[in-house]
Amino acid sequence: MYVDGASTTRRTAFRDAEKRYQLKLVEQFRVSANGKRRGGRFVAEPTDLSDVLDFSVDDERSSRRSLVSTSGTTETYAIDGHPGFYYVKNALSAEEQRTWVRAAVSELCEPPARTNFAKELGELPSGLWNAVQEDLMLFDGAWARPGREVKRGDAEERFFARHLLKKLRWATVGAPFEWTSRVYEPDVPRRAISDDLVELTRRIARAAPEKWTFDAQAGLVNYYQPGDTLNGHMDDAENNLDRPIVSISLGCPAVFLLGHENRDKSPTAMILRSGDAVILGGESRKCYHGVPRVFASDESLEFELPTCLRAEAWDDDAYASYISRARINISIRDID
Repeated sequence: MYVDGASTTRRTAFRDAEKRYQLKLVEQFRVSANGKRRGGRFVAEPTDLSDVLDFSVDDERSSRRSLVSTSGTTETYAIDGHPGFYYVKNALSAEEQRTWVRAAVSELCEPPARTNFAKELGELPSGLWNAVQEDLMLFDGAWARPGREVKRGDAEERFFARHLLKKLRWATVGAPFEWTSRVYEPDVPRRAISDDLVELTRRIARAAPEKWTFDAQAGLVNYYQPGDTLNGHMDDAENNLDRPIVSISLGCPAVFLLGHENRDKSPTAMILRSGDAVILGGESRKCYHGVPRVFASDESLEFELPTCLRAEAWDDDAYASYISRARINISIRDID
């Protein structure tokens, strides 16, 4: 469903593209007064984005895309060489972006959703987001205040809710996926896909010119920090690959690689921005894709958050602070 298992170490065009766009940190050395060279802080090496499609600008790269439909401020584009794939610009309104950021960190990761903590910690108790605000820690399966001072670097520090939130990487919605057998589990507890999320993803799916059947039955919420990656993979575990996947971007921008049915052909790189969505349907369902880079919103002016997600747009500083250093991706699919 979400990844194809192991990432390849063989030299391929897709792997070359991943390495090209991944975060590279360079240590800044300094010379002390006695003439000795000392190590300093690490900074991100500039990334060459000259060949990356950016739907927020019109330039020579725009010739590789074509506008297929508009609805209000929403624009849907096809990309040369990638039939069945569509980029939906301004898929979410300003208020919808804030709504789904709130939902992703305070609702969609709550039990009985399955998360990346299951193997190590089991199911986290309800209330992770509130526990962060109260600076609580996990103790005997419940949120509690520490019984003693926990200093920075102590082993117990990792059990603070604030640290767990930083380590949150995925949560399931709808039927969860069993990674070993690569099948969906229909009869286990799950967090239902809300009617609002069903309607939102159906609305986005209708932006494609094809009249695909789309029934939102299962999905994943991914939580990224700047510099995180998602290795190239193919989403092919569903019963009917004729039905599309709808994937929504929120928060910090990322580079997305859209490849082909094997890793040996060069992928198309594009910037995914907050409030935009992509539709993988038709032939694109059988293509490799991945996220080699997530940018920090303060990395440069071109990666600033949209106005609707900046601090002044929120009535809660905690949400503003979180999304200024995070990317959230909500992908929903039909599994029958």
